[in-house]
Amino acid sequence: MVHQKKGNLMNKKLLSAVLISISFGLGYYYWHAPHAEMPAIRYMIAKPAPGDMTIDMRDYQASDHEFVMQLFKNDWYILLSSPTYNVDYMLETHSPNNYETEYTGMMPTKVLFVDNKPVGFCSYFMRSHYLGHILFIIVAKESRGHGYSKQLVRYCEQELKKMGAQLIKIDTREENLIAQKLYTGLGYTEKKRDHGFVTLSKKIM
Repeated sequence: MVHQKKGNLMNKKLLSAVLISISFGLGYYYWHAPHAEMPAIRYMIAKPAPGDMTIDMRDYQASDHEFVMQLFKNDWYILLSSPTYNVDYMLETHSPNNYETEYTGMMPTKVLFVDNKPVGFCSYFMRSHYLGHILFIIVAKESRGHGYSKQLVRYCEQELKKMGAQLIKIDTREENLIAQKLYTGLGYTEKKRDHGFVTLSKKIM
């Protein structure tokens, strides 16, 4: 009876050791495997506790095209000043437009996912060695009211700061008072009003 208990204890210790080894091996592979083998590059905004929703930021993919285009269609007036803006060109070339060629390939677009469902996106780039520009911030109408716009702004700020930004600017329609309230609440101050748009900026410490 004593030998049987000792044998069971040894088996449990052996099983624990095996499980720890497997867990370590999987963790090492996840962090050290080449990005090309991973399905998508993700930025975790908030590490969820068990049972909480998963919120993360992902690089724009072709599979996100319909979602992003629908957001532009729904809020074209709010997002853009030109009725002929080429959204596909922006997404494909990672550029703010087709005439400021010095920024070609320099503007990433990120899509915010909640429980693997896209809810919004943002685009940003460096206008100079010190000035960052958040060009687009938009959340789908059905997903508003949960603080996602604020998370998008914070994400852009973090990424632009990594690129060397000391000052960040953002524009919005004069009548978009909700956006202006969001930006001023995050520390942005109004700098000018021109052609129906308000330009706000914020120093990055």
